[in-house]
Amino acid sequence: MRVVQCLFEATEGKKAKLTAHAVGKHSGAIALIGVKGTPAALFFSQTPAGKANMSDLMKQTLAKFGGKGGGTRDFAQGGGLPENQLEAALHFAQSLLPWFPKLSE
Repeated sequence: MRVVQCLFEATEGKKAKLTAHAVGKHSGAIALIGVKGTPAALFFSQTPAGKANMSDLMKQTLAKFGGKGGGTRDFAQGGGLPENQLEAALHFAQSLLPWFPKLSE
């Protein structure tokens, strides 16, 4: 399983969403994408029928950092979290994936 995690500038929201979808088309891939801005946004995707649940991952991440969002098992998006929490939110989301060691808080 490969995880692609990256940040985009506030003006690159469409590019970020397209990138998340493109990564999700690759076998065994997960994308955890953040978009800077006030508020910031997140896009999570995975290979169809992958091991994780992107909707649940998004809900847990936004419950911790604020914002709203949702989606399906393979693609989810959210927004409303503070930009200064964006990198921490992406690291937190990755720590929730069952095959990665938990990060200490």
